[in-house]
Amino acid sequence: FPAAACDACAVRAQCTKAQLGHGRSLSSREDEQFQQKLRAKIQTKRGRASLRKRTAVEHAISHQLAHQGRRARHKGLRKNQFDGRRHAAVSNLQVAARYAEERQLAS
Repeated sequence: FPAAACDACAVRAQCTKAQLGHGRSLSSREDEQFQQKLRAKIQTKRGRASLRKRTAVEHAISHQLAHQGRRARHKGLRKNQFDGRRHAAVSNLQVAARYAEERQLAS
């Protein structure tokens, strides 16, 4: 914003602490238009359904990271893939056990 516009603004103090005579510049990321499209998509019913699926996947990944950490435990791709699949299987068994327990308590 040009300095003249900022100096005359009634809410200037809420926006900037710069001295009078200095305007304010805002920059946006190069993918700002893409981000705005995504925000608009999330407002639709279909977009929210997509976000719910994504949230479930992100939670599963975060649980795996919480248990395994961000670094590989073993040397070699094959061993680490096995370890990741092992952890996914254990996680799936824990979820199944939790559902079974909830079903048993409900009946």
